Amino acid sequence: MGFKKRAGRHRIQTLAFGGTKSLKGINVNSVLTWCGALTASEAVNVNSNATFNMYGKLYQGSQQNPWNSLNINSGSLLNLEGDLTTYGHMILNSNASFKVKGNVTIFGDLTLNEGSKIEFIGTKSVITIRGKVIKNGKSTITGTYVDTNNKL
Repeated sequence: MGFKKRAGRHRIQTLAFGGTKSLKGINVNSVLTWCGALTASEAVNVNSNATFNMYGKLYQGSQQNPWNSLNINSGSLLNLEGDLTTYGHMILNSNASFKVKGNVTIFGDLTLNEGSKIEFIGTKSVITIRGKVIKNGKSTITGTYVDTNNKL
């Protein structure tokens, strides 16, 4: 996955997969679409200007090592339609976007950096944050959702 340089040009590689898979970690460098269930025992990184479309269930980290995190980096997008459970921290870096239609559970902290955006789609989304919410600069949260622990 990622940008490939060939004869002075950049080519964006778009990958799409489905099914049920367990991985050590995930690095998205371009566009990745997954339909089904995906587990990453360590970190998930949606790298700068990349897009991760997740349709189904995404599990990140483990209760044994909560320091692994889900990182949505500068200018990137995590588009979730389904369920996300992260046992570590979730970090939205500058100008990162997280679009949600479903249920999100974060056992660690949620960090929202300058210009980051969370957009809840539809009317039935639920977010549960067990850790702290850390806001570094101005971030935007829009849409209709239920915040079970009143953290946002």
